[in-house]
Amino acid sequence: MRADMSVLQALIDRDLTELLDDVCRRHHVTRDDVCGRGRTRAVSAARQELWWRLRNHPTTAFSYLEIGRLFDRNHTTVLFGVRAWEARASPNAA
Repeated sequence: MRADMSVLQALIDRDLTELLDDVCRRHHVTRDDVCGRGRTRAVSAARQELWWRLRNHPTTAFSYLEIGRLFDRNHTTVLFGVRAWEARASPNAA
């Protein structure tokens, strides 16, 4: 089974596909892009936003380790991505 399919299945199992689809629409990327290994600017931004939203979701707040395992990434990569999204989304970012 492809790694991106396990990500998608985990999000389906937790009723988070709407969250994934919303991020995909906002960034004009596909589910496969976000769940895959691509590193283009749009895909990275979408993935970082998804990680941030998974981390801060009110009912299923994932740990950095859980997100990392889900996306086959190190938890510090997820931490960096979440912080990067916070900096990008913050109106006070320098």
